[in-house]
Amino acid sequence: ESPLPQPPDAFVDGNFREVVARGELVVVRQADLTLLFDADGQQLHRLDREQTTGPAPERLPLLLRTEHGAGVWTGRETGTWFAPDGTRTADLVGRPLDVDVVGDTERVAVLRRDGGVVGVDVTTGDELWERPLEGRARAQLDGRLVLSDRDRLLAVDVRTGEDVWQTDLGPTIDAAAWTLTDGVRIALPG
Repeated sequence: ESPLPQPPDAFVDGNFREVVARGELVVVRQADLTLLFDADGQQLHRLDREQTTGPAPERLPLLLRTEHGAGVWTGRETGTWFAPDGTRTADLVGRPLDVDVVGDTERVAVLRRDGGVVGVDVTTGDELWERPLEGRARAQLDGRLVLSDRDRLLAVDVRTGEDVWQTDLGPTIDAAAWTLTDGVRIALPG
């Protein structure tokens, strides 16, 4: 990743709370709105926060993926995906799955909804799959979403939602504990 660019001239007065950049996209978040810029500082989109008493934009989810663009949420359960060139590609319903590691190479955003998860193609907005989530999401690595469910660890293909592998953990693993990963191996305390 490259260092963050200077914020666009419109924000040099310090009227922004967060500036995040990846690839060719720069996201500037203020109290009531989020602005999307290209790397040259040209404004691509303005997203106003939903008129609620909910969290300010800098507390709402934001996903930036170098190859596939940005997911910007304007409410707890509603977001929009933008391609790297700033083109609006998909409306997203649900919040992004909160995992310890998120891969940058997948064009599928995994969203949490009412006790389940759904895979959404960010280039089209199509829902590719949906499945219940009884346990906890641990990591998204190399095209796989790793879940823990009671006494087992399960890997799911993020493009299809189908099981790739599973292994029994035994009753000594702490289901609520953190996950440690180097991008290849996963360690769980127990």
